[in-house]
Formats: sequence, C-alpha cells, structure tokens
Amino acid sequence: WELGPYASVLAFGPAELFNGSSLRQRLWSEEIRLESDADAAARWHAGLFASDGETDGAFTRAFGTFVLESSSYTIDARQIALFGERTVRIGDAFTLTAGARAEESRRGFVRVESAPGKQRYGREQRSRVFLPKLAGRYEWGALTTLFAGVGAGFKPGGYSAFTGNAALAEFGSERTRVLEAGFIRASPDRRLTLTVRLFGYGIKGYQIERSFATQAVADDYLVVNAPRARSLGAEVEWAWRPIENLAVLADLTPMLRRTAGTTRGEVRIEGALASPRLTGRAELRDGEVRLGARFPVLQRLAGEFQLDGERVLVERLRGELGAGPFDIGGSLRRGPRPAQDLASRGSGLLVGE
Repeated sequence: WELGPYASVLAFGPAELFNGSSLRQRLWSEEIRLESDADAAARWHAGLFASDGETDGAFTRAFGTFVLESSSYTIDARQIALFGERTVRIGDAFTLTAGARAEESRRGFVRVESAPGKQRYGREQRSRVFLPKLAGRYEWGALTTLFAGVGAGFKPGGYSAFTGNAALAEFGSERTRVLEAGFIRASPDRRLTLTVRLFGYGIKGYQIERSFATQAVADDYLVVNAPRARSLGAEVEWAWRPIENLAVLADLTPMLRRTAGTTRGEVRIEGALASPRLTGRAELRDGEVRLGARFPVLQRLAGEFQLDGERVLVERLRGELGAGPFDIGGSLRRGPRPAQDLASRGSGLLVGE
C-alpha cells in the first residue's frame, strides 16, 4: 500500500510552514498450517509462518524557503516461525494443552538526511526466541469450567525513523511472561454464560513510543525500552442468548405476523477498578419481520452493534424493506444528553401502498 504524498500548510503572514510526508509498504506473508481432526481424542496443529516486507518513508519540513528537515528511510523486515500445539484429554474432566513457537526475525534500517545536516547511517539486528505455552481446563460439573495457563510473548525490536540521532534510533525487543486463571459458569439452560479471568503480565524491555525532549532542534519521536513493567488485572464477561430464534416474538402481539432470525450478544466490564467501563457486542442474523398485509416486509436482516460506555455504535444494519436493499450505520448516545447520529441509504424501497 501507499500513503501520500501528504502535505499540511500553515500560513504565517508572508511565509508558510510546510510539512510533507510519504509512506509506502510492500509486504508478503505466507502460513502453512496442518491440523488434526477436530473430533480426535488428541487434537493438534502445527505450521510454518514467513513474512518479508519493506517500508519506505520520507519527511520534509520547511518554513518559507528555509528547509528545517528533510530525510528518508528504508526498513527491511523478515520473519520466520515454526509453531505447534497439542491438546490431550486426561480422564473425563481435565484437558491439557502444550505448545511452542520458535521464531527468528531480522530488521534492517537505512536513514538518509539532507537537512538540517547531511548524514547517512544503517543498522541491522537479529533476534531468536523460543516461546512455550501450557494451559489446562477442568470441567467442574456440568455448568462450570476452571482454566489456567502460563506462556510467553515476544515483540521484535526495531528502529525509530524520525530521529536524526543515530544513537537513539535502535530499540530492543520486548519479552512478556503471562499467567492467567479463571472460570466459566453457564446457566442451567446455557443461555447465560459468565466468564471471569485474572491475569498478570511481567514485561522486560517494555517499548514506549512517544515524543522525547532530546535537546535537538525539535523533540524526537522515537521508541525506547523501559527495563521492566507489570500489569495485573481482571476481566468479567457475560454472554447472553436471550432468544434462540426470533420466531417466538410473533406470539407476543397480534401486530407481528411473523418474526425470524438468530441473535448473539456479550457484555464486558473493562478498565480500572475506580472507573470501569461497560462494553459489549450484539449480532443479528437472518432476521425477518412481517407486520401485516398493508405493511412492507423487513427481511434478510443482519446487524452488528457495539456498546462502549454510553455510546452504542451501529457498525452495520442491512436488510431489505419491501424487496429493496437498505443499509444503516452510525451511533446512539445515552445518558443525561442523549443523541443520535445515523445515516441510511437504500434503493427501490417499498414503504407502503
């Protein structure tokens, strides 16, 4: 893909502040994956992943005829990984999963600067890592499942392209140790499911991306590594299937001649304990509503909705009204100052006789 050239201009009387940038990336990736039968007693999968990409960018800043900064860079990135996982059932209630990923990555970087000074430098770094994983699940009765797991994560290092200081351009890799545990509890009719997950992350070489005051002409935007970081938390999620099939709604009122479709939803509590935020999603598939002979038919309904605090985002609501297609999207805001911002479009809609 290619982004730009992009330019912004601010006028200051007789002179203008010009900022221009361009970005282009070429990326190839391939994954070969082998899997066992999903119903096998011991399930497994294994595979190979490889990618090769190149990113080219350029930036220019000028005030009038005076060029403050002009630079370009190229980043080459290659990655290859072998991965595998095996799940074995032990007894009637316990399931054990063990897996691993071996990965090698390489980053190459070249930066050329023509203003405010002339310089050219290149760097290259390689990293190899082995990431194990071990997880277990225990079915405690018919409605409760306990789970726990340990694992490791890895984010390769790289280079900050927007600093002219060669000593600050390179940043190291980030390694993560993961520990999580929790339980899943279902209602007797299995329409309501509660999931509680506790997690802890220990991070070495935590990558921080932001602007830093480096005593240059302007602040440098770069990535630096913090020695370590820690994250502890909990997640609570409810998944609710209130109606297996929307056909039962037709029995609630004589205005509905026919209803059909399936729904699925989930609600999550996220954020800090002092200020939790309610989020969730809902889906509608194969919906249909018939009100009577004098009303047009709503059919082929499909929608996706997202709840984020006080805002409900209508990501997609599509269907046919009187055999004419329509599409609705936008957002609704509840609370002390409710508002709505919805856009709809359609063609050939039959809305009445």
